Amino acid sequence: DLGDVDILGPLSRGLEELRGLAAPDDTRFGSSLLDALFEALDAEIAPIEDVRGSAAYKRELARRLLFAHVLRAAP
Repeated sequence: DLGDVDILGPLSRGLEELRGLAAPDDTRFGSSLLDALFEALDAEIAPIEDVRGSAAYKRELARRLLFAHVLRAAP
């Protein structure tokens, strides 16, 4: 049991701010919400370049994974 521990740290605070971009009566994900999610993701991650891929590749992979999760959550 983690109790009140915030395991997402700054990311959870960013997600709370993003929640305001979605209209409460609209369950669709709009482009403004996706843009804001991608901006938040870019601000939170700092991929490094190594033998497994460039920083740009890893950033794009993270964006695609986030998009896939958004698609699964969409009604």
